[in-house]
Amino acid sequence: MPSPGNPKAHWLVRQDRIQGKQDEYIVKIEDNILPVVNFNSFGILIQTDLKLPKEILEAEFYSYGKLISTVELHEVRSYIDAKSNQRFIAYSVIGEPIRVEKVLALKKVTDVITDSNEYAKRMSLVPKEFLMQTLEIRAKLIDLKQRIKAIEPDPFELYKTEIDEYENTICTEMAHYIRENIACSFEVLGELLFKFDEESRNASIDFFREQVGAIIYQAPYPKRAFEKPRGYAGDFDMMISTYKLENRGQNLFAKCIHRYFVEEQAPKAVRNRAVYLNKKLISFLSENPGSTVLSVACGPAMEIETILLNHKDILSKNPSFHFLDQDDEALKSAQQNLVSIKNRYDLNLELSFHHVAIKDVIAKGLQDLKFDVIYSAGLFDYLTAPVAQFAASRLYDHLNPGGQLIIGNFSIDNPNQYGMILTMDWKLIYRTKEEMKAILKNLPGETTVESEDLGINLFAVLKKPLS
Repeated sequence: MPSPGNPKAHWLVRQDRIQGKQDEYIVKIEDNILPVVNFNSFGILIQTDLKLPKEILEAEFYSYGKLISTVELHEVRSYIDAKSNQRFIAYSVIGEPIRVEKVLALKKVTDVITDSNEYAKRMSLVPKEFLMQTLEIRAKLIDLKQRIKAIEPDPFELYKTEIDEYENTICTEMAHYIRENIACSFEVLGELLFKFDEESRNASIDFFREQVGAIIYQAPYPKRAFEKPRGYAGDFDMMISTYKLENRGQNLFAKCIHRYFVEEQAPKAVRNRAVYLNKKLISFLSENPGSTVLSVACGPAMEIETILLNHKDILSKNPSFHFLDQDDEALKSAQQNLVSIKNRYDLNLELSFHHVAIKDVIAKGLQDLKFDVIYSAGLFDYLTAPVAQFAASRLYDHLNPGGQLIIGNFSIDNPNQYGMILTMDWKLIYRTKEEMKAILKNLPGETTVESEDLGINLFAVLKKPLS
């Protein structure tokens, strides 16, 4: 370090170098256009194979095609890079330095203009009908948000029980209002998407989520489904939200939006399928004491929770329940809930939990385990036909003679399918009754197709022959 007392000492602060990309920064020397590799206020590095004079050169410095300044350059050194075999020349700037602030400002404004032009280009791909309806939905939601904000309960004026009743009343009414006056357009727009070419469809989806997503994603239900923190939309937390019908959110508007989503027809069908499976299990277990049941992709297993809480007569027949899921958090949640119920009521039954990847179940099976009932409520919605057939065959191999295999799947008649894609990027493989039968067509036994009360969730039911 130079001594402060030494008159020949120089205090130097090294300037950060700005790296240049292709054609981003150039210098013009004697009609030669040369790319700038990097630079700062007091020096530049260029790449060239030209033999340039070593004396002081006058050069024009350009950024994004615009002249920034005219500078004088003095060669410091030149070298050939061993890897690229390219020749580089380092120059110091003599006199007036390069105006770095102007360069950086120009870069930022160029980026803004480029992004704006790109956005305008994508906007031009959005059909006018879709664009206008999206903006109308946005305007309605913004207006509704302000009106609901005005009737937020005051925690200093009401007790918590009073606030809960107050909010529940508002959320119930607003969920119906949103469905009838705003969200009805979700399905219209969602169906419209599939009439566009792929480029227009993608641009339209992006535009809708940009305009409307920031508003509806204030509610936990659509936000989690869209963001997919567990890698897929219908994770166990989503299922718990669906079953509990709570008013969740950071404010009253968010709670109203959340309530709308969980009260739509598709979530109702999910609640109904738990009722359907509960009845199927009770019927089978009452007639077959000591049966072993396996739930594949079990999630929160609400249908079993109902049995543990309300059907001690069934539990007296000594059933055992097995739960399989590849999502360890789903399995832990189900285990904590069901084992807690078992311990609380001193229930004498077997509960077993298996953390296994679905692909491993399909590829390798479940070793030598056998079951009297195997069911899967929400897995096959994500499996293509060939994979679904193979998975069903694998599960069938683990079914005891006389046992039942029950496979659930959303029907093509789901009235929310287009809205689910548009608002939450929630894509399922929908099936007809004939396609449900086709999943089990190669397996011995009689197959019937049933549904929950709304007819939105279908169930292929197969009874394995006794011999």
